[in-house]
Amino acid sequence: MRHRRDEEEGSGFRKVALSMGGHAHDPYAYLLRRLDLRLSSRQKRAFLLRLRRRRRIRPVLVDRLAALAGILLTPLVMWLRREKSDAPVLIVELGQRSSVFAIRREFVRHYDSGQTREDTPIACTNGSRFVFSRLNVEDRRLFWRLWRTFFAAIVQGLAFRRQIPLAPLPAALMALFSVACSPDKRIFMFQIYGLDSYLVAVLIERLLGRSSRISASNSVLYCHNRYLELPRSELMLCSRPQVAELGSLQKRGWVEVQSATLWGLEEIQTTRDLVPTPPRYHIGIYCSGEWARKDGRFAPRRPGPEVIRHQNNERHRAFMAEVLEPILRLCREERLRACAYLHPYERRLLKNLGLDPPYADLLRSEGVVLATSGESSLSRVYDCHVGVSLSSTVIFDRWHLGLDGLLFWGAVNRPFMRPGLLGVYANNFFSDESELRRKVMDCLADCNGIPLAPAPPPPATRPSCA
Repeated sequence: MRHRRDEEEGSGFRKVALSMGGHAHDPYAYLLRRLDLRLSSRQKRAFLLRLRRRRRIRPVLVDRLAALAGILLTPLVMWLRREKSDAPVLIVELGQRSSVFAIRREFVRHYDSGQTREDTPIACTNGSRFVFSRLNVEDRRLFWRLWRTFFAAIVQGLAFRRQIPLAPLPAALMALFSVACSPDKRIFMFQIYGLDSYLVAVLIERLLGRSSRISASNSVLYCHNRYLELPRSELMLCSRPQVAELGSLQKRGWVEVQSATLWGLEEIQTTRDLVPTPPRYHIGIYCSGEWARKDGRFAPRRPGPEVIRHQNNERHRAFMAEVLEPILRLCREERLRACAYLHPYERRLLKNLGLDPPYADLLRSEGVVLATSGESSLSRVYDCHVGVSLSSTVIFDRWHLGLDGLLFWGAVNRPFMRPGLLGVYANNFFSDESELRRKVMDCLADCNGIPLAPAPPPPATRPSCA
């Protein structure tokens, strides 16, 4: 997939394009060629963007062996894990744990209440289970055609040394065939920012001639979804800032969908029961756990204490210098009450490994409450007048709910968001300490006359990490 340099991406995008472009052994390009599908320039950008943003990077040899074993076992797995379903709805979310589907079902039933009632059965697949409502001779022929194509692409990719992930392809095949054998079902897709999920969404349209509803997730579109070409499908927008951003992206010709509708935050199990309450704090500091990430990615699900060695990465330094330390100075000078909310990743490290964030002692010494409970930050979104973060998605959730929130705008965030695309929300960014102080105080001035609720008493001892 050859592509010219994109002025918005810079040299980094060009390197990705070259790594995936025009090579004789490029497995994704080979797969699409075998299916007689030609991609537009925008579609190529969409694939390349998702390749660049992939979250998990396996060693190349491990990835290739997993892909080869997976595709060889796919016919057997499909037979052993088949599930005939007459449900009118099918949810597709590749690579996700089955426990998440209860949340997705609730999301669909809540926002699609006109067509999906509370008692409507909903089938789900994460690519490890074959869900179908029919399986005739033509379907079986289609499966073997698809299987041979995916198998050939994986074999072709064995000689491709660059880190293009092939291991997700068997699950993508299973999900695609589930859709093919469910012609009477409405299709909902999540995590469309994944390379494999986007491939399935494209093949649903281009190969099967079907449409689907795709979730935009809660984050900004620019990071993972700024290039999107699914002209048969409906985009489910999950926050109000995405409405303004989508308009900007469509004006640039980067997004084409059949329609777009504002649904709401994906965490419906939390937001449905949210009730506005008097705030306890002036400022909420939303952490992102950058100190325990490598290249912006999480450690394995069962990480060891060695994650500490990453605590001096660029994004952690930016969080300390641009967000945490200025806020602490402001609280000290203006006698403001603040609470710091840990990222779910940080809470897991604290609970499982007893790893305190490196700024925990600093926060305690400054009298800042450190929220270490198992509650999500979103469930306590009304705790503070204004939220501040380096890049937490909770700030976008606050904007959606009509609450104040500020995000840092600097070099470390340029790959992930563009304020200029967000319409009126562009005013909620700061680039230095003076701008941060001014905007925080402006937000607090708007809340004059609204007293703070009593703060919860601090714990008598350090929270247990057991």
